[in-house]
Amino acid sequence: MLALIVADDLLLRDSLCAMLIALAGADTIDAVDCEDARRSWQRFSRILVLVDGALPPDEVRCLVEEATQRRPPVRCAVLRVELSQRAALEEAGAGFIVPEGERPNGSSIKWRSG
Repeated sequence: MLALIVADDLLLRDSLCAMLIALAGADTIDAVDCEDARRSWQRFSRILVLVDGALPPDEVRCLVEEATQRRPPVRCAVLRVELSQRAALEEAGAGFIVPEGERPNGSSIKWRSG
């Protein structure tokens, strides 16, 4: 599995990369913003994208929309989402949303099919 981590916080990017390497044996790449992520998408096809919901809301939604419109589609997860943003991100096609403060095994956290 190849995972792209998009966050402007270096500690968060490094932590998520380390977690995915340790738990899933994933290969990881990281990006600091939307433009950096787009450059990475051009080089790779089937990837999992993890987006930090603390990025500017318009940038998060743009990343999710672009990920789900790619061919083949990219699975996209958004972490640390404010509840007020959840509906817009679901509409944009986010497959996995972790609300701010939610535990990863919370009942509201599930991959959406499609």
